[in-house]
Amino acid sequence: MITARHGTFVHPDFQRRGLGTRLCRHCNEISNKHGAAMYVNARPASLKMFQDVGFEVVGELRLDMSKYGLDEDVSHVLKREPQPQ
Repeated sequence: MITARHGTFVHPDFQRRGLGTRLCRHCNEISNKHGAAMYVNARPASLKMFQDVGFEVVGELRLDMSKYGLDEDVSHVLKREPQPQ
């Protein structure tokens, strides 16, 4: 079984307080219960947090945003295998 998390964000006013880590750990418990690997896309700013709760980088997505007047957008693809309970 495989699961994917999409659109999990902590409002900027509440970042750097451990809320994202707590949310990740809760989701990890659910995936462990069901024996499911989990995939997430993470921006560079949240990469370390995901790695700290057991995710490993398995790929990278790059979007050329220059035609919109923006810098290149990078997103890391991470995977976490379920842990026995």
